[in-house]
Amino acid sequence: MSMLNHVSLITVLGLMYCFLPKFAQADDTFPSVPAHLKTIKSHSIQKVSVPSEKLLSAQKHGANYRFFLNLNQASIDIGVDEVTQNKGGTRSFSASFKTDDKDWTLIYTQGNNSGFGELFGNGQHLLIEQRGEQVIAVDLGLSGLTPGLYENDVVGERKIFLASAKNLNHIAINDDVVVVDVMLLFTQNIVDTFPGDMTQTLMEYLVFKANQTFFDSRINMRLRLVHTQFIDYPNPSSIVALNELRNAVDDDPNTITDPSLGSIATLRNSFGADIVSMIRTHDLNEREVCGIAMFPNSDVDYLVNVSNVGISGGSNCLDTFTHEIGHNFGAGHQRVNGSSQGAEPAAGALIVPGKFNTMMSSIGTGDINRDFGLAVFSNPDVTCAGVSCGDAIVANNTATINNFAQINAALRVAINESEVPSLLPSVNDRDGDTVFDVNDVFPFDPTESLDSDLDGVGDNQDAFPNDFNEQQDTDLDGIGNNADNDDDNDGTDDFADALPLDPSETVDVDADGVGGNADQLDNNFQETKDNDQDGIGDRKDLDDDNDGVPDYFAPSSLLETEAWVVSAGSDNVLRYNSQTGTFIASLLAVPTGGFSFRSDAILSNAQQLFFIAFSDVLAFDRQTNTIRRVIDRSLLSTNFPAHLGFQDNTTLLVNNGLGTSNIELFSLLASGNHPGDATSDSAVWRDFVVNGNRLIIAERNTNRLLSFSLDNLTAAPQVLSTQGLNKPEHLAVDSNANIYVTNAGSKDLSQFDSSGNFLGKIISAGSGGLGQPGCLTIGPEGNIYICSTDTDQVLKYDGVSGDFLNVFVEAAAGGLNQPVSLVFAGLPQDEFRLHGEHDSDGDLVNNLEDAFPLDATESVDTDNDGTGNNADTDDDNDNLPDTYETANHLDPLDGSDAQQDADNDGSSNIAEFEAGSDPNDPNSTPVTPETRVGGGSIGLSWMLLVLTLVLMRRRKMLSRVNE
Repeated sequence: MSMLNHVSLITVLGLMYCFLPKFAQADDTFPSVPAHLKTIKSHSIQKVSVPSEKLLSAQKHGANYRFFLNLNQASIDIGVDEVTQNKGGTRSFSASFKTDDKDWTLIYTQGNNSGFGELFGNGQHLLIEQRGEQVIAVDLGLSGLTPGLYENDVVGERKIFLASAKNLNHIAINDDVVVVDVMLLFTQNIVDTFPGDMTQTLMEYLVFKANQTFFDSRINMRLRLVHTQFIDYPNPSSIVALNELRNAVDDDPNTITDPSLGSIATLRNSFGADIVSMIRTHDLNEREVCGIAMFPNSDVDYLVNVSNVGISGGSNCLDTFTHEIGHNFGAGHQRVNGSSQGAEPAAGALIVPGKFNTMMSSIGTGDINRDFGLAVFSNPDVTCAGVSCGDAIVANNTATINNFAQINAALRVAINESEVPSLLPSVNDRDGDTVFDVNDVFPFDPTESLDSDLDGVGDNQDAFPNDFNEQQDTDLDGIGNNADNDDDNDGTDDFADALPLDPSETVDVDADGVGGNADQLDNNFQETKDNDQDGIGDRKDLDDDNDGVPDYFAPSSLLETEAWVVSAGSDNVLRYNSQTGTFIASLLAVPTGGFSFRSDAILSNAQQLFFIAFSDVLAFDRQTNTIRRVIDRSLLSTNFPAHLGFQDNTTLLVNNGLGTSNIELFSLLASGNHPGDATSDSAVWRDFVVNGNRLIIAERNTNRLLSFSLDNLTAAPQVLSTQGLNKPEHLAVDSNANIYVTNAGSKDLSQFDSSGNFLGKIISAGSGGLGQPGCLTIGPEGNIYICSTDTDQVLKYDGVSGDFLNVFVEAAAGGLNQPVSLVFAGLPQDEFRLHGEHDSDGDLVNNLEDAFPLDATESVDTDNDGTGNNADTDDDNDNLPDTYETANHLDPLDGSDAQQDADNDGSSNIAEFEAGSDPNDPNSTPVTPETRVGGGSIGLSWMLLVLTLVLMRRRKMLSRVNE
């Protein structure tokens, strides 16, 4: 308890019931949540009314201050002795306390009528925002919000120079604290999101939180906030903002500076600010990253960073300011390919997989380690989770920050001489297992706290907790898997066993993870089942029982489809009636936080759903209702894939659409999933569509529509258009090859012909209540569907005129929250997909024997001409009408009888039919036409000869008469 003696625990559980009426957790009269929290899952938000505008109040007796707040997760009533009095009139503190037998840590800044803070403990992390007598607490874990994205967030040379300051991690204990003055600039979106004095409260909180992290890391430096300033800076890009901020403070009169930043250099000098930081709200679509900073540079006398705070795109950027300030002091991310990412060789974050990672770690979406961040910079002399919190050679960001502290503090002469506050160490038990994080080997796992053999597996899960070399014993033979030559005890040694942990399998020819005994197509990586044994796996086969009835309708009409919508806010794919938009059911769900605004979804030709979750490309198998991983994120050149597309049935395209953009092709073949051609660019590519043999891409940061040849992705693209685009986001192509593009900047829809000629804005901003477009789809009937993400709706527009038709899916229908993708999937056509022995059309003929299994009027097609025998007038296609054959005792189903001679009169049946004679009467034979001798030129010669003789004879007769 000595670690907690700085907090006076006042809570008396019996008295808490007196406060319940005032601290109602559900209040119907409570205003709606602020706009920046509306995209968060509603069940993760708690709204609380409080009787005072200050949760932190001064006390006359006992502790100096009292903090009081009743949440569902914890009833907080604590005395606080150490409080920092900030320049702006706010008060900040960090306190560790126990309530309801659980240990918690609260870090909070109290303004005049606002507050901002975070609560950690019992496996939970809460964001607390106070606005007057209203408090909103967001459970970040329950909401699925993950720590921010820190990819490509630093500029400048890494190993610039070694500082001359003392290189001691213990320096904070022995020496005076180095003070670095910082000026924070804030933009209009900060004012809109955190109105009134909450803006200043937020600014003070960011600095206090960073200082607490420095203190807990034994860093001999504190930030001092010397000034905050509103700027009307317009450009949303973090990269552009950083460059323009550098231009504004470089003291070069020839540098072009954005007008909103024109006075920043003067202000900086007036207040003696060593570092200038621009604070803005986070918008992953606009900002690209949570923040960006410059490394220290001996050639200039300034340091700047851009730090975006808040929540967007499934991530929270609550640590961004601390992270980017770390870069300003030379701190780096974890090593990449053995190379330091910081300003010194040892500057790097520490990641202990499955346990924890330190400040400055950069971990991609879907990696569980991203949620295991400790608010400590790497330091080998500090203990984290029972082990060293760093490494002197590869992970010692604390030393680097200490080294640069004196240099950064001297960038400007200090004007403000106020003392920096004294702080108390944080004492955390994040997972709530009663073991403090400093000693808890698994600080984020409530089921584990010890790892006796230090093998990375907790004692409770470790079959051999005292043997570093062993963790599992699959066959329970007392020999660990590492030493056991036959882990599953199936008689096949592990080195020869393709599935060494499965006693029922030893061979897996196609390496798809399904053994040959269970895999019906063990030579095809894409398939495991072949119901009709036709050699085509069920995933690709359009008719799994080969009964002539397709498994699913082709998505060519609303009547034969249903709409599937990716609901990022609820981590579900939801099913809706394609004609009415009525909710049907959930198709599938992913773990919390799996979906984000980047979770695109597409259908394969066989109606398999491919989608992005946790940065992996997954596929939903409709036949088995299972999800499989198609492309692991490790195979991608980015941690943040955003859009998908099929070039053909076996070629999948993936892009990331954030920062440096990539488009990669993967061939999904029987031999495996193989990476193919790829192209990349520093521009921001968002959605893409395949249009014939061309790949059409929306280039967001330049407002261009590009066209690539799929035959040569690396060739320079053709610029289709620069008109009608304002931050292009989503693309679609209609049946006439017209191209449609949503504009995030103007919130409307542009139309282009197949050549890229701009045809106009077919849907205007606000039409039908359109908010921020989150997806775009052309429906089977040709109409346009747009996800209005911030209103939680799907809207429907006329495909020709663009006129608003209706709200296709109502807000929150079926739990719809943040719709980000929409596909129309064909409904099941064969109700017994795997069983041909049934009668789909009810004509009493099983499908397998029915040539027309969906036509009750037909079941046989003898001549296979596509016309059933009932409608066909010549069933055997022998040119003898069925009625003729029946009347003349011939077989209308035997095509050979046309050439036969039923009455043996020497004439075939077909000849008798053509002549009109009786094929059954030998005396009735076709009339033989008279045979002419000669013909052609020979006949004509005979006629001329006869005519000549006649004329000669006539002349002789005339001669005699004249005589």
